[in-house]
Amino acid sequence: MEIWDASLRLLQYGAAVIGLGVLTAFLWADEPISRKARARFAFAGIVLSAAAAVDGARFFHAVLGSWGDVFSTEGAGFMLSTFEPAWGYGARAALAFIAAMTILLPAGRASLWLPAAIFAASMASFAWTGHGGMTTGSAGLFHKVSTIAHILAATMWLGALGFFLSRLLRSGRGTGDRQRTASLLSRFSGLGSLLVIALAITGGANTIFIIGPDRLSETAGTAYGMVLAAKLVLFAGMLALAALNRFALAPALARSPTEAQATRLKAAVGIEMLLGAGVIACVAVLGTLDPHGM
Repeated sequence: MEIWDASLRLLQYGAAVIGLGVLTAFLWADEPISRKARARFAFAGIVLSAAAAVDGARFFHAVLGSWGDVFSTEGAGFMLSTFEPAWGYGARAALAFIAAMTILLPAGRASLWLPAAIFAASMASFAWTGHGGMTTGSAGLFHKVSTIAHILAATMWLGALGFFLSRLLRSGRGTGDRQRTASLLSRFSGLGSLLVIALAITGGANTIFIIGPDRLSETAGTAYGMVLAAKLVLFAGMLALAALNRFALAPALARSPTEAQATRLKAAVGIEMLLGAGVIACVAVLGTLDPHGM
C-alpha cells in the first residue's frame, strides 16, 4: 500500500516540476515555447490529473471499503461532506486537467501564465491531502500556508534546474547560446537564493508542525526520521552544488563561454537535478509514514 501511495505522490510531484516549474522558468526567461513544448507541458498536466484521481480513488476506497461505494453517489457525497482530503484530491485532478487544456489553446505566449497559475493552485491542494491537513485550528492554517509555500518553492527551483539543464544540453549551438545561458544564470541567482531561504524556513516549520517541538528527538530512530535525514543530506548536497554553480562554474562560463566550460556546468546541474529527484522521492515516502513510528 505504501509503495503505491509513495509512487503516486512521486508521479504527481514529477509532473508538477515539468508542468509548473519548467513552464514558469521558460516564461520567466522569455524563451520561445514551441508547439511541441506546449504538448509536453500539457501532457504533464494530464499525468498529474490522472495520478491525483487515482490517488483520491484509493483514499476513498481505504475509507469506504469497496469500489462500488467509491463510485456511488452516496459514497462520494459522504466522503466530500466528511473529509477535507476528498476535496483536495478532486481539486488537484480537476485543476491540473484544466491547466493542461488551457496550455493547448491557440493563444499568445502571455496567456501561458494562466495555466501556470492553475498548476500552482492544483499543487496547493497537497496541503489538504498530506500531513498538513492533520493540524487543526489556527496552527493548521499556518501549517497549510507553510506547506503550500514549500511545495511551490521546491517546484520552481527544480523546474529552473530542468530549464537550465535543457539549455546546457544544447550548448553545442554556439557561443551566443552559451552566453545567454550564463546571463540567465546570473539573473536567476538572486531568485534562487530566495527560493532556498523559503525552502529552509518552511521545511523547518513543517517539520515542527508534523512532529511536534517536544517530540523531535523521538523521531530519530523511526522510519520517518531516517527518510527525513536522507532528505536533508540530499538537500545539503543540492545547496553545495548550487553554491558551486553560482560562485564558480556560472561566472566561469560568463567569462569564457566555451563548450568545455558548459560541459562542466552541465554535469554539476545534472547531478543537482538527480539529488533533487532524490529529495522529492523522500518527500513522497514521508507523506505515507507516521512521524512517530506508530
